[in-house]
Amino acid sequence: MTCGDVFVQIVHEVTGLGKEYLDSLLREALTAFPGRISHDQEVTDNEALTMLSALRKERNHILAWCYRAGLKVPESRPGNA
Repeated sequence: MTCGDVFVQIVHEVTGLGKEYLDSLLREALTAFPGRISHDQEVTDNEALTMLSALRKERNHILAWCYRAGLKVPESRPGNA
């Protein structure tokens, strides 16, 4: 698993958006705004689980970040949850 995979997984869990869409969005963003950590950096399964566990505790903050970043997050309505 890579750092990019962890990012895509947590944003998918928080927003409900498709992983393929989020992966393409991540790749576009990294091309436009290269970061210090490569999205292709491999992490062990244990590291990925630890990262996901910590990020899941920050669900509300991540969702707020997605809204501020302009990510179109589907609203939860009765019947589509």
